Amino acid sequence: MSMAVNTIPGFYFTPTDEDLITFYLKPKAMRQSLPWDGILEKNLYGDNAMPWVILTENDWEIYRTTARAYEDSVSKDEMYVFTKMKKIAGLRFVRVAGSGYWDDNHVTKYIKNRQGEIIGIKKSFTFRVKGKKGQEKIDHMEKGRWIMHEYTLARVSLIQEVEDGDYAICRIIRDLSKCRKNVAESSEGQSRLDIDLNN
Repeated sequence: MSMAVNTIPGFYFTPTDEDLITFYLKPKAMRQSLPWDGILEKNLYGDNAMPWVILTENDWEIYRTTARAYEDSVSKDEMYVFTKMKKIAGLRFVRVAGSGYWDDNHVTKYIKNRQGEIIGIKKSFTFRVKGKKGQEKIDHMEKGRWIMHEYTLARVSLIQEVEDGDYAICRIIRDLSKCRKNVAESSEGQSRLDIDLNN
């Protein structure tokens, strides 16, 4: 079942990093109303939380009608979701997701407001399947390459009354061109293997 989202004809959801922190993540953490209800809430971490399982085609359809990038490239999709961060012993964040994990690309950006204060942190991750064996490897190749930009609140934002500071906004990018290339290479490799085994 698809979620009913309020949109205006001609509306494109193209927020800046500052917009995401100021108008969406911080109000969400303070349990306030949001200016748009199209950011879904998903559990991106935990058992069976591979992105192609958690994010359904109905979810993607919401953003195909609100993302200008989709008009330019049908091989790439993107969406924004809220998720709860998971920690071990209350200290280290864990980004394991089913048969894989979100691998840190070691790219960190500090997001500032117009007064020059750091209000948020943006990090980049790539989804990887652990071991890439069996069905998990096939699913990973068929579903494309996955990139995530994770936005969290900085300390200056948490000083104020925040009900739930463990929320993050994640921009998920699904690159379907990688999927086609991976499947083609896998099929070609399997064909060569079949020939070698039969000779």
